[in-house]
Amino acid sequence: NLDRIDQENFPLDLKYIYPDSAGAGVDVFVVDTGIFLDHEEFQGRQGKTEVEKTFCGTNLDDDGHGTNVASIVGGKTLGVANNANIIGVKITGKGCPLKTQNIINGITYVMQQKANNPGRKIVLNLSTTSPDFAVGEAASKAVEAGIHFVAAAGNRNINACSLYPGKIETVTTVAATKITTPPNQQDWITDFSNWGKCVTLFAPGEDVPIAGIGSPSEITSGSGTSLSAPHVSGAIALMLANSDLTPEQSKEELLKIATKDKIIGLDFRKTANLLLRVPSP
Repeated sequence: NLDRIDQENFPLDLKYIYPDSAGAGVDVFVVDTGIFLDHEEFQGRQGKTEVEKTFCGTNLDDDGHGTNVASIVGGKTLGVANNANIIGVKITGKGCPLKTQNIINGITYVMQQKANNPGRKIVLNLSTTSPDFAVGEAASKAVEAGIHFVAAAGNRNINACSLYPGKIETVTTVAATKITTPPNQQDWITDFSNWGKCVTLFAPGEDVPIAGIGSPSEITSGSGTSLSAPHVSGAIALMLANSDLTPEQSKEELLKIATKDKIIGLDFRKTANLLLRVPSP
């Protein structure tokens, strides 16, 4: 997955090349299930990793989803931006079902951190969807406040415009691709990915290596637009480490440098044919 997003064409070169700053000084808030802080992917990093706020009891990740996402954002070996700060905000977990109010609470908390320090470079990763307009409204306000907001498109093979916050135009909404097996490698939209005009771009989202919560060394794999979104959050962190882009400008830059017209399978799912590409060093 990392190998795919640093180059335009196949064959993959078995390298991941990215700016030296690696997202240093950027705060990526993972609004999710918490983070397993003892995992080796989060040890010995230049950036900090912490769970700063919970709306669900303890800050422990008893589900694994937040840890999976965080490892793609900035894990030591699995991450897109391995010097970025990863800050968990727990909004769901075992015994704490995902509710609209907790999603909004998580977004509002990140907005408060931005208001407390307007100069902070903040990316918010929300790897979930909601049918509730109020979630879209909160996301829209977060972008207006200067937060770079990245959301998963969803995993139901339906139009992403039917869900929030992906329906919000200023949010960067991410769908999922898969890479076919060698020797004829190609990028395809995954069978499950949502699609449509509300999708900003695609990122890898099938059989992605991720940190698990089974042990401090567990590396597993997973699929879903939940795992596509943090690739983009990491890429924005790479950009912000070397710039002061607004959310609108970071979205424009993503579209400008994206790999174009490589994704197969969009014929009946009309979606911008754009695959994430990270900035060059």
